[in-house]
Amino acid sequence: MSVGVGPEAVLLAGVPAAVVVVALVGVARSLGLPSRYAPLAAVVVGVLVGLLGELAGESTLAAALVGGLVLGLSATGAHAVVSKTRSGS
Repeated sequence: MSVGVGPEAVLLAGVPAAVVVVALVGVARSLGLPSRYAPLAAVVVGVLVGLLGELAGESTLAAALVGGLVLGLSATGAHAVVSKTRSGS
């Protein structure tokens, strides 16, 4: 797992990390997480994924935190675009 910069950087076991973040937040929502907390949950999950990369020795703590924040915000933005496209707004 790597959260650094580069083409392979945001993959978790070959899966884009932002997709993993969206999936985990989707599971949390299906378990009862209110929709208004989904963006916050995405950022928290993204930071946790980044910290996992740091624990695996793939990056420094600062890079892991920033990378995780970017993952969470990216997942939030991707979800918003898909939702808006589906609703036709």
